[in-house]
Amino acid sequence: MNKLFVSTICLSILVGGLISLVFHPAQVLAAEAQETPPIVEAFSCSYHKGKEAADLDSAIDFWNEQLKKIGSPDLNAYFAATGMPLRASVDADFFWFGVYPNLNVMGRALSDYLASKPGQAADARFASMSSCRSNTYFSEALYEGMGEPQAEDTSAVLEMYACKLNEGKTMADVREAEDYWRSQVTAMKFPANFYRWSPFMANTPYDLVYVGVNDDLESYASANTTFLASAGGEEANRRFEAVMNCESGLLTSRIVHQPVES
Repeated sequence: MNKLFVSTICLSILVGGLISLVFHPAQVLAAEAQETPPIVEAFSCSYHKGKEAADLDSAIDFWNEQLKKIGSPDLNAYFAATGMPLRASVDADFFWFGVYPNLNVMGRALSDYLASKPGQAADARFASMSSCRSNTYFSEALYEGMGEPQAEDTSAVLEMYACKLNEGKTMADVREAEDYWRSQVTAMKFPANFYRWSPFMANTPYDLVYVGVNDDLESYASANTTFLASAGGEEANRRFEAVMNCESGLLTSRIVHQPVES
C-alpha cells in the first residue's frame, strides 16, 4: 500500500463521481454506542471561468462565518480540509474533504445547514466560483502513527489509493493483508495515519479507498523509503497485490475547519 505510484489515479472518478480526511481523527471520531462509523464526504471541484484560489479562500472564510451564525452543535463536530493535486491525474482544480462522527450527526448537521439562510448563502458563494461532484464513504482508521495533534498542524500530504478487489477475493483477504501491513508499519513506527474508506453513497468503480496522511513531503519520502527498502514492506506490497489492484495519487491538503466544542 505504500508504493510510490503503482499508477496514477484519476481522482475525479474517485471523489468526483462522488477526504473527509481526518488528519488527527481522535479530535473528531469519538464513536457513540450503536452509531455508524465516521462518514467521509469528498467533493471534486472545478473553478468557473475567471475564478481561482483566492476566490476559494474567500468562500471558505465566508463559509466559516456562516457556520458560527448557525450555531449547530452537530455542524461544530464537522471536520473539513481542502486538497490540491500534487502528483495525480485529475480533471478537477481542488477537492473538499469533510468528516462527520457518524451518520446521525451528518443528518442533523445537514438539516441545520440546508434549512438556514447562512448555510444557503454559503452554498451560493461556493456555487458562484466552482462546480462540484460528491461521494460519501464510511471511514475506518487502520493505523495512527502521527502522535497527538498540535494546534499548528493545519496542513498535510495525502496518499490516496483507489482499489478494486481481484477476482475471487473478499474482505477477509483484505483484512489479512492489512493485518500483515499493520504489523510492519507498527514495528517501523511509521509516522503517518492510514484509513480505509468503504463506499456508502458513491458513484465509483472502486471497492475500497486507502488514504495516508503525512506531516509533509519530507516525512512522506523518508518513511516510504524505509518501508520500500525493507523485507517486510516488500512482502506487505506483495500481499496487497495478490488481493487487489490499486491506482494512486498525491495531494497537498489544508485544514479549513476543526471540530469545536459547543
